[in-house]
Amino acid sequence: LIGVLMKERRKLTREQDTLIDLYQDGQLTKSDFGARYSPLAERIATIDEELPALEAARDVLRINTLSAEEVIREAMDLYTRWPNLPHEEQRAIVEAIVERIDVGEEDVSISLLATPLPQGSDKRATHSQGFMAATSCTRAG
Repeated sequence: LIGVLMKERRKLTREQDTLIDLYQDGQLTKSDFGARYSPLAERIATIDEELPALEAARDVLRINTLSAEEVIREAMDLYTRWPNLPHEEQRAIVEAIVERIDVGEEDVSISLLATPLPQGSDKRATHSQGFMAATSCTRAG
């Protein structure tokens, strides 16, 4: 959408330039010029108002995508290092991310809660992401 609006803005600017040239050459009267130029100027102003919001939305999407990619990289790093981590560190990680475990007669439900570790804590397998996410996983049998 940003590309479409920028293309439209360039086209409108060319049309404005053409109208200016026609007016300067005396081929358009002042009233004809105003009637044709004003709608173009208004549309350009509207586009100029829309573009910053669209660009901001695009930037937020890019940041979220990069943040998600970083979380996935960190999770994969933890996954590959998990077998080599000391039991105490594995336990600390599990305790840090598990909110509750419910054991039923036929299933087990694990509620996960990921929160940043307190500042100064050096017991971490990966870097804190500074976010909270909760999920629930249920496995039958």
